[in-house]
Amino acid sequence: MAIRRYGQHFLTDDGIVRRIVEGSGVTKDDAVLEIGPGRGVLTRALAEAARKVLTVEIDRRLHALLVEDGLPGNVELVRASALDLSPEDLEAKLGVDWKLVANLPYEITTRTLERFLPMRTATGKGPTSVSLMLQKEVGERIVARKGAMNRLAAFCGYYADARILFDVPPGAFSPPPKVRSCVVRLDIRPSVALSGPQEDRFFRLLDAGFSEKRRQLKNTLASVLGSDASERLRAAGIRPEARPEETSLEEWITLAQQV
Repeated sequence: MAIRRYGQHFLTDDGIVRRIVEGSGVTKDDAVLEIGPGRGVLTRALAEAARKVLTVEIDRRLHALLVEDGLPGNVELVRASALDLSPEDLEAKLGVDWKLVANLPYEITTRTLERFLPMRTATGKGPTSVSLMLQKEVGERIVARKGAMNRLAAFCGYYADARILFDVPPGAFSPPPKVRSCVVRLDIRPSVALSGPQEDRFFRLLDAGFSEKRRQLKNTLASVLGSDASERLRAAGIRPEARPEETSLEEWITLAQQV
């Protein structure tokens, strides 16, 4: 039943399902967006805990099976790509505040984070938290700090406070994936540190800095900072010889503010 192009691995361990729901902090006051319900195991558990669940399935066959099997009355099933749903669509179905919980196909992890983490900052509406089943390696990248910093960690850390809740073995899925998994929770920040030109500069700095991770910042950031890149780095408290993974999120933000 799993379709390779969608990266499907169906969660079958009821204990893990309960831990996901508990870790997400979903209560009867919450509306939830679920991406990729698969066979509906997590969907039904979320429905017991939440006020409403909007679950979005792109796979035509799985959508048909879920319709045939039936879902709890507080679940709305939509056949679509969740990445195509607009903030207006989501507000109409879930309200201004909601939580995102999903056992994601690993192939769309980064696109999902890029789509949903900035939504609340951009519109004033959107998820208050995002709880995702991810490949463990990706989860560790998301929560990395100075010394192992990467662009994904800086991006996620800018918008949210991220932490790994627990690991999940391959045997919790059918078919078992070839990698270990983990559940990550990201609590969206009520506000971000930058806006306007400073925020644009922050992301340009990240793109330039992490484009060549082995090179020193004084070289990779010259395209953004100009010929006096070393001086500007020192002014922000960053060694010009440092590499991007050696630079904390706070230092990247300070650099964007001071340039």
